[in-house]
Amino acid sequence: MSRPYESFGKRWLSPELIHQYDDEGFIILSEWLDPNKVEELRVEADEITGSVGPMIEGNPRLQLEMFEGAMRLRKVEPVIDISEPFRRAASDACLVGPVTELLGDKVVLFEDKLNFKYPQGGTGFSLHQDYAYWTRFSPRLCTALIYLDQATHENGCIELVPRRHKQGLFPCASQPVDQAAGQLSDLVIEDGALDLSSAVKATGNPGTVLLFNCLVPHCSKPNHTQKSRRAILYTYGPLSENTPYSYTDFEERYQGWLRGHQAASQPTA
Repeated sequence: MSRPYESFGKRWLSPELIHQYDDEGFIILSEWLDPNKVEELRVEADEITGSVGPMIEGNPRLQLEMFEGAMRLRKVEPVIDISEPFRRAASDACLVGPVTELLGDKVVLFEDKLNFKYPQGGTGFSLHQDYAYWTRFSPRLCTALIYLDQATHENGCIELVPRRHKQGLFPCASQPVDQAAGQLSDLVIEDGALDLSSAVKATGNPGTVLLFNCLVPHCSKPNHTQKSRRAILYTYGPLSENTPYSYTDFEERYQGWLRGHQAASQPTA
């Protein structure tokens, strides 16, 4: 289990916001992060694209998508082991403090990832609940999603269905659904299982933070604009429920895969 983060004793959220989170399953904190921190993360997101290779199917750190005949990044997971700015951001009191208040407990990091949604067709994410992947863990897991770029209806902001987190898991498609994104197959909510008419489009400027419970159904559409829509996501869990860090053994697994890839790439005598 990870070391619990400190929130420095400050009061971060009003009682109204905490009630809204409990009732709807999420809250949106507009332009919550300091602009200088956001800019540092934006620069780091650009830098990281050159250091996560090889950019091929099978790389356990990456999800990829095909664009104009070449692979490009869809997701990097994890990131805190290769990026000091993203590692520091995970323990920032501006994130840890609100999550601590929402869960009523000290929190630890469960998962971290950097999502890319490139201009002109960056793929969306089908309707799903994160808890479908995490049923061995606490249903109180809370994700803090930070927009690094402006998120709009047109470039694929997150869309969330309020209050449905209280109904548990919805039926998933009987088979994994091919998302046409490199190696990715994904569990998605079965078509027709949920009315999307009440879905909230969580638009926001860079630095906006979206906090949502792992049972909230959510999705996003493709990016059809000329601008990126990137986001960093940190998921936290309650200390009292023995929340583990998902990638404790990742470096060993990744290096094993990399050695195998390099050996297979060597020319034979």
